[in-house]
Amino acid sequence: DPAPEQSSLRAHIPILWEHHRAAAGFAALGACSWEQRCASELARIGTRTTDPSALTVTEHRIAGLAATGLTTKQMAEQCFISPKTVEANLTRIYQKLAISSRAELGARMQNHTDAN
Repeated sequence: DPAPEQSSLRAHIPILWEHHRAAAGFAALGACSWEQRCASELARIGTRTTDPSALTVTEHRIAGLAATGLTTKQMAEQCFISPKTVEANLTRIYQKLAISSRAELGARMQNHTDAN
């Protein structure tokens, strides 16, 4: 018999997979509020990326919008979230990327795009 925690993990794998797929789909559609709901549910059930410095799907979307020169208010409207939520995401992005301005973020996103 598998250990109880192994059995529980196996039961959650399909749920985790569907939430990750849904979050990616919502991100691709620009549906930030639905993407955040998926991310919140994943956080609630205890999943984390293996790399704490990696941007979440939402953070990546916000970083991309910020790099285009949109204002906080414009990003919030486009993602159907509050400006405070955009600011919170930007704060986490800056910390994870060890930067301190939108200009640095724009350069970092451009370098990332050029590398791909």
